[in-house]
Amino acid sequence: MARYLRTLTEVISGKEMAEDLEGYGSTAIELGYNRELLLPVAAPMGFTPEVDTREDIDWLVDTIGVQLGI
Repeated sequence: MARYLRTLTEVISGKEMAEDLEGYGSTAIELGYNRELLLPVAAPMGFTPEVDTREDIDWLVDTIGVQLGI
């Protein structure tokens, strides 16, 4: 998947990417967004979990989705 996205980006932009995406993970970025944006909304709903891992992110999003019916 990472290779596909890299190729797609290079084709669309017409420029080669500076570094390889292999091994790239978005967990750290997602944790930051969740702590900053999602947890303040989740806390009034009764959710005050520690969100530290990919599994925590998945659980939080799934649980809030169920509560909101989405």
